Amino acid sequence: MYSVGMAEQGLRERKKEQTRTRLMAAAVRLFDERGYDGATVELIAAGAEVSVPTFFRYFESKEDAFLSSSRAQLDRLEGAILERPAGVPVLEVLRGFINEVLGGEQVSDRLAMKRFHSVPQLQDRLREYEDRVRQLVTEALADELGVESSNLRPQMLAGCIEGAFGAARRAWLEGPRDESLEDCANRALDLVEQMAEPLLRESNKESGEGSPQKES
Repeated sequence: MYSVGMAEQGLRERKKEQTRTRLMAAAVRLFDERGYDGATVELIAAGAEVSVPTFFRYFESKEDAFLSSSRAQLDRLEGAILERPAGVPVLEVLRGFINEVLGGEQVSDRLAMKRFHSVPQLQDRLREYEDRVRQLVTEALADELGVESSNLRPQMLAGCIEGAFGAARRAWLEGPRDESLEDCANRALDLVEQMAEPLLRESNKESGEGSPQKES
């Protein structure tokens, strides 16, 4: 009975993933064909052969359907930060994310991202995702520095990281076609590490002298 129940649960999960994939594909196809305004929730649902209520069981809005790939990447980054082993710096996690996830971006991804970034509503939604990651990075950096997350240092470093990734994305979208998003992001993170090194070195020095009290 147990194995049958597990098999049924696995089948349900596969069907749910298939439905999500169909919705994502329908959203991107309709966006290409009709643009942001013309790709309505009703048409996306019909294109995936599901009802509108079913669409909203998978996505809060059509913006989430359009940006599902970007959201998945950011969710993966969140998981990597939260699950990093003790003592692993946040910047090392970010470097791993760049090389493991962003290295697979293709020219088609660049074209799709450029189209999405031309729509203010999608830019706003993506910024909401990124703000959540920035807060998580701030908290992780605060732990490394031995300060509260409200402290200026982790706030500024997290802001620099967010700005660096945004600048890398813009450089990739508008720059030479032979440069990858991975290369742009690595160069941007190099600059962040150069700026962050004095702060992190000072924090490590303090840690070596004992466990510092968190600064407010």
